[in-house]
Amino acid sequence: MKTMKRRIFLLIIFLSVQIQAQVRVFCPDTVRQVGDELSLTFSYTSSTLEQVRFPQINPDDFSGIEFFPAIPKLDTIRKDGKISQQITYKFAVYEAGNYKIDPLPFYINPNNPNGQIIYSDTFSFDVAYPTVDTTADIRDIAPIEKISIGERSAEYLKDNWETITIIAISLALLAAGIIYYLRRKKDEPLFLLPKKPALSPRETALRALKKLHEQKLWQQNAIKEYYTVLTDILRQYLYARYDISALEMTSDELLETFDKQFPNHKDTLSNFRFVLTTSDMAKFAKGTPLPADNETSYAIVLKYIENENEQEKI
Repeated sequence: MKTMKRRIFLLIIFLSVQIQAQVRVFCPDTVRQVGDELSLTFSYTSSTLEQVRFPQINPDDFSGIEFFPAIPKLDTIRKDGKISQQITYKFAVYEAGNYKIDPLPFYINPNNPNGQIIYSDTFSFDVAYPTVDTTADIRDIAPIEKISIGERSAEYLKDNWETITIIAISLALLAAGIIYYLRRKKDEPLFLLPKKPALSPRETALRALKKLHEQKLWQQNAIKEYYTVLTDILRQYLYARYDISALEMTSDELLETFDKQFPNHKDTLSNFRFVLTTSDMAKFAKGTPLPADNETSYAIVLKYIENENEQEKI
């Protein structure tokens, strides 16, 4: 009987927490006009401070909405006994109309086995063209602005990128052919595998991680460069230490190879999957990971390499 009462008590507490928890996606701007800088806010509110992984922004999923390339800041607001965690993305639209944001997933305590996913409600908002005063006097056309050489170059590259790409590939193939000819003439291999460094793989990786931390790339909005360096450090370490051809593998191939070679290290595999998935999203899907995800990815790689024993293989 006591056990039953305790279960009912715990269930009531659990349900009360669920009722208090709330996720919202909304646009706080009261006036929404074409071309204006607008805000899209993600909010999670509960009675306790939880770890929240907010929805990731993939520009391709939001038709007609152009997000600005900036890292959102996490704000924590305490009011009336509730805690709200919010991040805000800046965006603009250039066509009037109604825009819809489909339900998005909020991951609550994602590193906890009892974590949960809460989806937001569908959110829609209207954007209108600016009001034009037809009774006002007609003004002269603005004077012609001079275009700088940099702007002209950027416009030329934009309009002729296909031709430039073909030329670049052709030059690269020509260079590869010359290298192949010269190396074959000297009876040398075309591609040289990277040599293992004089330092131990662990010490080399730790030095590279320290340098990456000091560069503060993601804090300067260099997200793609940050994840390129971080994952290269991990891949080079796995190659140097375990002869895993990680530098030549896709993320899925690397995870599959690691799982086969070390089947008893599921936690490490799960951590690597988080780092590589977040990296691929930032490098290839134009996503913008949250600062917490950037720090978590670095911590995973650092902790893994720090805990490695140079004398034994895991």
